[in-house]
Amino acid sequence: MMGNRKTLPLEALVPGGNLYDSFQPDSYASILVRDHVAAMVDAKGTLSLHWVGVDSSHMNITTSSFPKDELLRELNGCVEDTCDIKLSGMVVKEAEVTLFLMITDSLVRMDLLNGKLQFVWRVSTEDWSLTCTDGRGNYIYTPNDRDEINYLNEKGLSRVVYKESNPNFTLRTTPSRQEFGIDQMFFLSPDKRKIAFYRLDDSKVTSYPVAQAPDGKDFPVITHIKYPMAGSPNSEEVQVGLVDIVSGDVVWLKGDAEICYWVGLTWSPDSNSIFCFGVNRRQQLSRLLRFNAESGNCMGEVLREESSKYVEQQHSLCFIDDNRFLFQSRTFSKYNHIYLFDLKSNTLNQITQGNWEVTTFLGYSPQRDSVLYLSTKNTPLNRDFFATRLSDGQTFSLSNLLGTHQVYMDEDPHLWVDVFNSSNEPCVTTLGSLESYGETVVLKRSFNPYETYDLPKRIVGILPKSNPSDDDIYYRITKPKDIKSGERLPVVFYVYGGPHVQLITNSWGSGTKGFEEMMADAGCVVFCIDPHGSDNRGMDFESVIRDDLNGPQMRDYKYALNWLFLTQDYVDKERVAIYGWSFGGYMTLSMLLRSGFPFKVGVAGGAVVSWRYYETMYTERYMSLDEWGGTSGDHFDHTDVAQFVEHLKCPLLMIHCCEDPVVLPLQLNYFLSELNRHEDLNHMVDCYLYPGHQHNVRGAQRVNLMEKVRSMIFRYV
Repeated sequence: MMGNRKTLPLEALVPGGNLYDSFQPDSYASILVRDHVAAMVDAKGTLSLHWVGVDSSHMNITTSSFPKDELLRELNGCVEDTCDIKLSGMVVKEAEVTLFLMITDSLVRMDLLNGKLQFVWRVSTEDWSLTCTDGRGNYIYTPNDRDEINYLNEKGLSRVVYKESNPNFTLRTTPSRQEFGIDQMFFLSPDKRKIAFYRLDDSKVTSYPVAQAPDGKDFPVITHIKYPMAGSPNSEEVQVGLVDIVSGDVVWLKGDAEICYWVGLTWSPDSNSIFCFGVNRRQQLSRLLRFNAESGNCMGEVLREESSKYVEQQHSLCFIDDNRFLFQSRTFSKYNHIYLFDLKSNTLNQITQGNWEVTTFLGYSPQRDSVLYLSTKNTPLNRDFFATRLSDGQTFSLSNLLGTHQVYMDEDPHLWVDVFNSSNEPCVTTLGSLESYGETVVLKRSFNPYETYDLPKRIVGILPKSNPSDDDIYYRITKPKDIKSGERLPVVFYVYGGPHVQLITNSWGSGTKGFEEMMADAGCVVFCIDPHGSDNRGMDFESVIRDDLNGPQMRDYKYALNWLFLTQDYVDKERVAIYGWSFGGYMTLSMLLRSGFPFKVGVAGGAVVSWRYYETMYTERYMSLDEWGGTSGDHFDHTDVAQFVEHLKCPLLMIHCCEDPVVLPLQLNYFLSELNRHEDLNHMVDCYLYPGHQHNVRGAQRVNLMEKVRSMIFRYV
């Protein structure tokens, strides 16, 4: 430690640490908005309901609160006092409110009548597997041990509506390994008469054994996971069924052989048809198809998107009437924007426009004829709240504060709850109303949990450009607050560099992960950037990595490090460590083995080593297959970091979780087998495994992980 500063203990910096929750900004643990009512549960389990009326364009708010012990008293001891309470659904009828609460392993219905909560029913969810809900008390789920679809209505009545009879198919896992934004299996029709569902046959997909021995005492249990590997001929077979809830009759959507991925399932408002993006295996063609809900027959192609690089569908449609729907795409303008399609006139109109990204589509307000969304319009670091009117394209800001917003609202939005934070503001929760022209009221403002602590200093900026036309590259420096004149501190370069991740944001902590504060408290300068390939900067910025999954990032990384050494006189360029996890582990190995930079030590966690051994859906989006559908190309060779292991010049710690289903332990085995061909290098590599963990170390052992990383780095810098 430097001097006598009062620093945060590691247990407060790391998720899973026994002090971590005590140092988080005060906010609501669960939020749900329906019609003119906002319901919230705070960290202590207190439920509050806010009724919002509008009089002369001014919000009138009436609030009722119910402490946790009052909620649990209604359950007559069915659950423990230490349980977590989460809002799951709500129905509002004037002054009457029906609430559906997830309380540990129970789904509970409570009705608010005449200001008093009354228990109605409780259903155990202990054996539920995949589930979805319409947020109004209707639930669809599969049991943990059976391939069947169960439907539970708002009255608490459950029935089996479909049983899978083919042993090759399963209903208990989402298709495509949750790529393409697929995070649920079931889709209830608007008339609540049918359920669309995915049915997955992975019998031809290669199985990989995983040894589960979390405590190391019992004999390992060997399970097999299905892992469709890049270029493999045997991928998943996915079908989409439509089952009638009453009769149990099923029809199957009749696609064609070109469809490999079924994405964005959306019912029409009249429930007579269903829409789906059909994406081909190479992910360069996406067709929006319409299917008849009675026959399953394809009624034709609505629109198509093509790209010589890749098309990444991640969103469903949002119908605003029987014939018009809104959807997101970045194929047409190279930025993620909102479009309006008219089925009658077969016309497509772009609603949001500019060199920025819509990060979250929130909904459509008929009252204001406006699309509501979060975006990077102000800066790539922000997620600010906007509305754009369909009639004239005029855009309005609904953000009183600029930074990172998370907004909760109904499908037919009248009111919203906005949870805001920024680099200077821990958390502010506000209630806002479209009926009162965007008026907002602060419900909760968190104090600074670090107010009495002397935190490291953070600096966020943009690297200077060698050419005015170059893209902005954002950086973050986390360093000790007090550095003596002439002192030179070791540098830890923290890396990720892959799609779907942005390290640097205008949020509380500026996006730091606790690791950076830990290392800065220990006397290091931690440096990171968001290079080409990272998220929320547009298609061109990301897709430059196509077929070269580490080259553009390494160029950005080397440029950034040289800038750091030339401009920051408190860093020691002779003592530089590098650390990353997952794609960041891959970039750590890439920099150690291919950049030529003289690092002193590296730590690579859960690292991809070769893209030939990574999953089909992700890899084949960014790495093109050969003409035979395989991975024989040179681009797979030059991005395989194990082929460069002989270039290792510094100590390296490899960390992997024993039950990792994302980056298989096979990747680590491959790297170590290549290392063993170079006996003179074996002494430079340490390896540490975490039994009982999957793609990262969660819970209390994460503190141990951070201590191990810190110890390895300080052994050499």
